[in-house]
Amino acid sequence: VFGPPSEFLAVHLRRNDMENWKNRQHAWAETAQVVEQIKELMLEFGLDHVFLASDASDTEKAQIRKTIPNLHTLDIPGQYSEAEMALIDQSICSRGFAFMGNFWSTFSWAIIEERHKRGFPTISNRFMQAPFSNRRAGHVEILR
Repeated sequence: VFGPPSEFLAVHLRRNDMENWKNRQHAWAETAQVVEQIKELMLEFGLDHVFLASDASDTEKAQIRKTIPNLHTLDIPGQYSEAEMALIDQSICSRGFAFMGNFWSTFSWAIIEERHKRGFPTISNRFMQAPFSNRRAGHVEILR
């Protein structure tokens, strides 16, 4: 995983402090929606493995793992500090064949910047989205 680009989908699922943003439903995709989007990207890019960098609860990670059996996480508690783990996660995500992150996260943007430096095509980077029906009433999305 630490070598040259690998054939896996890298996903950054920001949760911890995003819990406070649930009222901004455009920023919070529910677990089932995240799984659906991961599966869509795996199909689109022809990938069988997913690396998940996340501060999600163990329960949520287990839910995702039930439907995506080739889900990999880096769980080595106590061996590295939280900051060191973040750098390792970021390094792995920057090497995936494709990447899906959170638009509101500077961590996701740092991964995209590193991927750009590595020469990955822009189309290989995506942001997870909450379906329009989950967004706040009255919110209008301008697509033009």
